[in-house]
Amino acid sequence: MAEAEELYNVLKEKLMKSELEETISITTTADMPKLDLALFKFFIQDKKMKGIITCINRPHTYYAKLLIANGMEPGELYYVDACSPLLHTPSEAFFLDTDKPERNVWFVRDISDLSFLQIEIYEVAKRLITASKGDRNFLLVDGLASLGLYNDPTSLGKFLHDLSIRARSFRIYMTIIMEKDEALANLIRTICDNNYQI
Repeated sequence: MAEAEELYNVLKEKLMKSELEETISITTTADMPKLDLALFKFFIQDKKMKGIITCINRPHTYYAKLLIANGMEPGELYYVDACSPLLHTPSEAFFLDTDKPERNVWFVRDISDLSFLQIEIYEVAKRLITASKGDRNFLLVDGLASLGLYNDPTSLGKFLHDLSIRARSFRIYMTIIMEKDEALANLIRTICDNNYQI
């Protein structure tokens, strides 16, 4: 199993080598926390980008703690959280073990209807564009297998296709993480500019 530093070195050699590359997929068998960390090091530390993380399998607090533990600022990111307890309403502020509300977390109550997730991602993208003042940003999408448990392949395919079009229009570098045998692999490869095996 590759370590985070090895994954980071692979990503540095592959990603963002062309201005035409706006949407990519990464097919992997790597340990997800290590790949997440490698991607964050590349996007946040190297490229100085802000971004959106879709939290399908892990809550936003997991990502915030991972970033803090590795010397990165979690406040530079926006989180669309679909797996935290359903005690929250969409787009409400959340407390991240501090005394002040965090304004960078949006909650999705129901991932069986992708329109809820789509609405929150678009809302966050608009805010991110405003906050970043024209700088390039990134969107990390993983948890496709989990989304596939609640949504049929056609709906999930339409969601990903529309999301890739919107990301391009917002000038957001979209990264889709998928496992080797992902059901939508062929569709994902067609909507992405490059498809990497890591």
